[in-house]
Amino acid sequence: MSCQVVSHVESGSRRRTTDAATASFWLVALLIVLIDQVSKDWARDWVAFLASPVTLIPGIISLTCVQNPGLAFGIFSDHGALASVVAAAAACLIAPWGELARLAQAPPLLGASGLALLLGGALGNLLDRILLGRVVDFIELRGGLVFNFADVAVTFGIVALVAAILTQGLSADRATPFETAVPEA
Repeated sequence: MSCQVVSHVESGSRRRTTDAATASFWLVALLIVLIDQVSKDWARDWVAFLASPVTLIPGIISLTCVQNPGLAFGIFSDHGALASVVAAAAACLIAPWGELARLAQAPPLLGASGLALLLGGALGNLLDRILLGRVVDFIELRGGLVFNFADVAVTFGIVALVAAILTQGLSADRATPFETAVPEA
C-alpha cells in the first residue's frame, strides 16, 4: 500500500483554517505594535524622568531613554526623515510581496510568525517616526547598544524568516499545511 498527496480538502474547512491563520498573523503583528508603543511610552515617562540609567544586570543591561532620529544604531541621524523614506522605499521595492502574502495566508508556522514579528516591529518604529520624528530606544546592552522592543521583534522576525526559507523554501510547488497524505486504493 502506498500513499499519494491529495491537495484538495473540503473548501469550508480550508477557508476556516486559512482565515484563522490570517487572523492570528495580524493579531501577533498588532500585539507587537501595542507592546512596543506601551513600552516606549513607559520609557519616555519613567526612565527619562529618572535622568540616569537604571541598572538591571550590572555590567550587562540597563534602561536609559534615547531619542534616535536616524536609522538603526543612529546612522544617518542628520538625515533621519530622508533616510527613513529611502529605507522604507527600498524595502518595499525589494520585498518578495507574493511570497510574503502566501506565508501570511497559508503559513508554515515559522515563516508566518517571523513575518508577523517583522511587520509588527517595523510598524512600531514607523509609528514613532511619523508621530515623534524619531524612535525611542531604551534597552541598553554593555558596549552602548541601545534598542527597543520593536527592534527585538524585527531581529527575531528576520531570524525566523531566514530559518523558514532555509528549511522550507519559498517555492509554490511544496506541500501546504492543507495537503494531506491518503492511502492509495
